[in-house]
Amino acid sequence: MSGDYALVLPEIIMALGAMGLLMFAVYGGEERQTGRVVWASAALMAALGIWIASGGAPQGVAFNGDFVAD
Repeated sequence: MSGDYALVLPEIIMALGAMGLLMFAVYGGEERQTGRVVWASAALMAALGIWIASGGAPQGVAFNGDFVAD
């Protein structure tokens, strides 16, 4: 079962990062923080893209075939 979670780790990181950035944008207060949120989300996506492209993310089937990473 822990192997299943390792397989979906990039998606979990992306979801948690997006939720964190959303909370920062909503409760940040100032409109000038928009640029920070945009750049932080771009950096998060770029980092995950590099990690996945470099082969850091495992491939396979998880959760009894409900999730396929290829």
